[in-house]
Amino acid sequence: MPIAAHQYNQHQDTQFIIGIIPPWIVRWGVLLLFFLLSILVVCALIIRFPDVLTSRVIVASRSQPYKISWYRNGPQVHKLFVRQNQMVHVGDTLLSELNLADSALNTQVSPLDGKILLTHGTIDNPQRSILMIEPPDSSYDIYVDLPAKGLGNVRNGQTVLIAMDAFPEAEYGRLRGRISSLIPMGYEGGMRAEVKLTDGMVTTEGKELLLQRFNQGSAEVILTDKNLLQRIFGNVLPNDNSNHATIK
Repeated sequence: MPIAAHQYNQHQDTQFIIGIIPPWIVRWGVLLLFFLLSILVVCALIIRFPDVLTSRVIVASRSQPYKISWYRNGPQVHKLFVRQNQMVHVGDTLLSELNLADSALNTQVSPLDGKILLTHGTIDNPQRSILMIEPPDSSYDIYVDLPAKGLGNVRNGQTVLIAMDAFPEAEYGRLRGRISSLIPMGYEGGMRAEVKLTDGMVTTEGKELLLQRFNQGSAEVILTDKNLLQRIFGNVLPNDNSNHATIK
């Protein structure tokens, strides 16, 4: 019996020692949990999950090139007054055309300022020559044709991110702009949004795009810019309505 009692006392002592949790473990455990919770809250505030409306975009230069063509084996005699890459101005003589049948002389003058680009021979006809005047770099008109679904949430001032078809988004990034006006289309219940670029032709990757006179791409209109907490708790937390500010 004394041996059994001794073993019982040892068992109680062991259980007592194991059951005691050092205070420093409790303190550091609470601090660690608080630190991890703080990181989760900060990440939930930083990570964005915006509502977007996706559509196609058209980017067209306001100054389009001017082009004339003629055939070297036709009944007319042509004389060029310009050369490749020459800069011309409105009213400069470009080309004269003499009709041998009636001796009529026609003269072509430049309707705009720009650089001369000459091509002699084309795929469809090697006797065809083309003279094109490329106007200086100009501003662009940017339009997004929006579908009817989701139009109720579109406002002036909302951010638009534009990815051009000719420039892969992963390499070049996207152009950033804002909706400046909304134009009813009058058919299929859609609407056209005019966009003004906020950083010009410089993308989100810091690269400047050299666009053609007419370009296409895809656009995302940021309707509401929500973070992860707002996604989880819905209407409990206020939304970031900065995208609804009107551009003046």
